[in-house]
Amino acid sequence: MGSAVEESRPDLEVPEEVSLRPIKCELNVLSRPDGSAILAQGNTVVMAAVYGPDESRLNRLQFEKVSFDALFQSKSGSAAETNTAYDSAIKSACIETLYPKVYARSDISLIVQEMQNRGSMLACAINAGCLALLNTGLEMKCLVGAVTSMIGPDGKVVIDPDDEASEVQ
Repeated sequence: MGSAVEESRPDLEVPEEVSLRPIKCELNVLSRPDGSAILAQGNTVVMAAVYGPDESRLNRLQFEKVSFDALFQSKSGSAAETNTAYDSAIKSACIETLYPKVYARSDISLIVQEMQNRGSMLACAINAGCLALLNTGLEMKCLVGAVTSMIGPDGKVVIDPDDEASEVQ
């Protein structure tokens, strides 16, 4: 009996062996933030820093949940639409790891800085953000892990593609 992918999409080949690029991580790499991490997935490298929880200012006060901001900064420093989409994706993934009532009336800021992009940047940024949150010692209900996948020109599923594999598409 074939897998669900083979049954629903006979034109796709499911790889026999899945391999990810090597992952390297170091926590507490920055001294000023409450938590920080640098993560390399292959040659894609990002650094993440968490500030907080701090007491919310009156204009940002939320009684039932945490005030959480995520900011993605590209290597070029330009504020493109991609950065806004990354901000939103990182925030939605990482905020789910926190207990909302434990950190109600608190501000937490997550800043993710691209150091080198060699493919699968968003997944690397989400993973680094989660590791930086973990490094703060905040009470978390879960951890998140992200991975990028794509369907190659040959119809095969590619897990964790680098920039060369993405460009072929």
